[in-house]
This record gives sequence, structure tokens and C-alpha cells, in this order.
Amino acid sequence: PGDHTLQYRATDNAGNTSEPQSVTFTVVEDEPEDTTPPTVQASLEGETNDDGDYVETVTLTLTATDDQSGVDSIEYSLDGSTWVEYTAPVVFDQPGDYNVRYRATDNAGNTSTPQSITFTVVEAPPTDTTPPEVDAELSGTTNEDGDYVGSATLTITATDGMSGVDTIEYSLDGSTWVEYTAPVVFDQPGDYNVRYRATDNAGNTSLPQSITFTVVPAEEPDTTPPTVTAQVSGDGTAQ
Repeated sequence: PGDHTLQYRATDNAGNTSEPQSVTFTVVEDEPEDTTPPTVQASLEGETNDDGDYVETVTLTLTATDDQSGVDSIEYSLDGSTWVEYTAPVVFDQPGDYNVRYRATDNAGNTSTPQSITFTVVEAPPTDTTPPEVDAELSGTTNEDGDYVGSATLTITATDGMSGVDTIEYSLDGSTWVEYTAPVVFDQPGDYNVRYRATDNAGNTSLPQSITFTVVPAEEPDTTPPTVTAQVSGDGTAQ
């Protein structure tokens, strides 16, 4: 192995010798035989739901590398079918469960052990156009008139069967809307009107509802004993 320069000339039978010429060349060692198959990787790209399934479509990309003789071809097999040459990313846009095997072959004829990737494509959920359902409940001690004595606690709940509840809001006596995060206590005497509504994760807001109630002062505890009088009556004759 190495770089070599060879000079050469020729002489005829009359004794004439040509001018020397030269040729340069390099000798290298033989490369080791390639017995290692390529390395193959698969990647999926698409929108997933909470279950990890791909919504409507997913794209499968296969890549292979070989540091010796180089990659000759990549192949894939869908759900146990025959091997197909991979030339570009593959799009799966039909709902279903998929199992894709893949392998690669280098220029020395080495083929990698098949690997597989499993995934599911599902239909897109229907568009959510329905607002949440909202309920309001009051708790506390009431008198004979149905007024709340001392204080009243307002609890607001909302449910949404599609995209889920994002926020709950309430408005006191026509004021601005305030986000509801916990039960609200009203402990000042007065008449109240509370509007309430909820918005889901799709942006649908329920129509405002309202609840009206009155808080009255708690009665002072009775700490005064009764007033007692006595009266004696008769003719004054002892018996």
C-alpha cells in the first residue's frame, strides 16, 4: 500500500533509447467485507387524541443508514402483506389499527432484521356546538319566609359531555362577570340577584341564568328572663 511513481523507457536493436517517462499510482489495502446490515428507524407524525390515537391521518417516515457499503433499498409490509419498496413517506388516512413491518438492505446484500410499528387512526370527533349545562344551588338556614338567616352560600356547577367545561362565571346584581372558582358566601343582609353561565373548551357559552334570594340578619339570642308578678286576692279571713 502507498503512492508509487514508475519510470520507464525502451531501447531498440540499433542502440537508440527513448526518453524516460513516468506513471504515478496508489495502492490501498482491501476494505473489510461488509457483513453488517443497515440501521433502520421509523417515525410517525400527526395529531393525536388523549388515547394516543392519530386523528384522521398519520404519516410514516422510514430512514436507514449504512456506514460501509451504503443503503440500497428500504421496504415495508402493511399488516403482513408482501414487501413494498419505500420511496417516500406513507400517509394513512383511513380509520383502523395498523401494523407496519420495515427493513433495509445495503449494497453488499445485507438485510436488516424486520422491525414493526403499531398505531391507530380514528375519525375526528364531531364539532362541539353545544354549550355546557349549568346549575346553581343555595345552602344555609332559612326562616318562615324563605329568607336566609345570617348568610347564604351559592354553589355553581357545570357539565359538558363533549369538549369539557373551561370556565364558570357569575355576575352579582348586574355587575361585570367574575370567574367562579369556589362557593361564594353572602353574609350581608340584603336582596341579591346572581346571574351565572359557563363556557366549554370549544368556546360555547351557555345562556345566562339567574337566582334571586334574600339574606336577613340573624336574630339576637334571648338572654332576658321573663317578668313575673304576683297578686293576692281574698276576704282576709283565715281558714
